[in-house]
Amino acid sequence: MSDYWIVIAIIIEIDDEIIVLVFWICITFWHTWVADAMKSKTPFVVLSAFTTGERHLFPMTDAVHDLLVPESVSAEARGGARAGNVEFGGFCTLSKEALLEASESFDKAMWLPSATGSILLMLIIASFPQNSGRMLAGGATQFCATHAKAAFAELAPGYVRNAEKNINDGGYGVD
Repeated sequence: MSDYWIVIAIIIEIDDEIIVLVFWICITFWHTWVADAMKSKTPFVVLSAFTTGERHLFPMTDAVHDLLVPESVSAEARGGARAGNVEFGGFCTLSKEALLEASESFDKAMWLPSATGSILLMLIIASFPQNSGRMLAGGATQFCATHAKAAFAELAPGYVRNAEKNINDGGYGVD
């Protein structure tokens, strides 16, 4: 499976004109990108977290499905060559309402007692300067990426993320 991507919109103001650009940031590069964005005081909105190709695991607004996927990201998801760490997705075609919805959805979902909330908090945690150099994907263990992939598997009937651990610990699994 391809790397996971964080889809963001960057808001730029030039001569009283607002320009919004879309970028796809590879999960293993997120901490570096956020550090650079914070240094340059670049405002951004997370539109979708943990996206693979055209599949958005945690969209912050349904409008994100209307965005074009960079060809390199799409090709990588189909088993092609690895895309770069940051891919330009073009000018943002989303409405102001959709951008506001994405921002508010991220804030709300982050505090939910769920896998979604936990994974979104990992995005926040990775952005703190104290965690500089620690990859969000979990380094060698790929902790966060593994959990994002498991969230897809949870859609299968009778499977939950902790079933294998439960069985290994003497539990009975999932009935």
